[in-house]
Amino acid sequence: MRRLAISTAVVLFLALNGALVYRAWRRPAESGSAPLNPEEAKFQEDAPKREAMANAWIAEWNSSNAIPIMSAELPAAIASLKGGNCLPVQSPGVAVNFKALDNAQVEDLNAAITGFLRAYAAGDAEAVIRYMHDRGKRFDSSRRHFLEKGMKSKGETDFERLSNEELYARAWKVKNGGAHCESLVADCSCRQVWDGMKLPANEVHGFTRHGIDHPDAPAVYLGRIMNGSRSSAHFWAPERGSIDEELRGKLPVLLADVKLVLGYDDEFYDERAPWLVRFWYNRAARKWQPICLEVFAGHPKKSRFPQWLF
Repeated sequence: MRRLAISTAVVLFLALNGALVYRAWRRPAESGSAPLNPEEAKFQEDAPKREAMANAWIAEWNSSNAIPIMSAELPAAIASLKGGNCLPVQSPGVAVNFKALDNAQVEDLNAAITGFLRAYAAGDAEAVIRYMHDRGKRFDSSRRHFLEKGMKSKGETDFERLSNEELYARAWKVKNGGAHCESLVADCSCRQVWDGMKLPANEVHGFTRHGIDHPDAPAVYLGRIMNGSRSSAHFWAPERGSIDEELRGKLPVLLADVKLVLGYDDEFYDERAPWLVRFWYNRAARKWQPICLEVFAGHPKKSRFPQWLF
């Protein structure tokens, strides 16, 4: 049975895109060190509870049926994902009943999740580019300098002439990108729809509150149990509409946090571990679009995180 290890640090990895972050959750002070503050004391007190929860989750994931991502069964499995009451709603957001979505919104969310999984499972930059175009997104030219900086650090030259998407595709090859996921454990996956109207824009685009690790942020909730997580900055912007515009309006800002328990290939020890993807319903485009991603560790000693560009 895997045991939960709580790390002592928050380590920043300056990966190829210049924005990859690893979060490891703080270990309580050991005997002889400074006294624990109330938060640390509570964290230490709850450690056995978190460990038991992690072990129970992992046992369930490993014993549940997994569906190949590239199989014809995947769309039906996505459509069957549980909706609501599966993840914390980031305060001051408000949960939205999944049944309140209209048929077109439900069908498009299913298509967005299915396409996302297949694009990244393909381990192919062109597949991701096609997916983002289908979702109504284009490469954000303001983020090109991150890729150029990463390419230079790898000794790459002669990339200034490349278009944004050509540079993105080349960066995948240089980085040897790949998600290494093969299957979805649908029975252990779920989605939580909510209204982020009252949140600042920077909190809609990420899984923390005001830049801090807060327990009601879904990634913090999962990360403290699953031994940390890794996030990647997003390189794609909407062709029409923006979250900032919607936040200034009076209509709900519909978000869907989707927990996907995935099975990795043998290069990643055949582990099963969760991804957390946030989709935003872009009213101007009438499409759900991915806006942030967090990938969680499974085994505390030998787990690896996929290396690719989001």
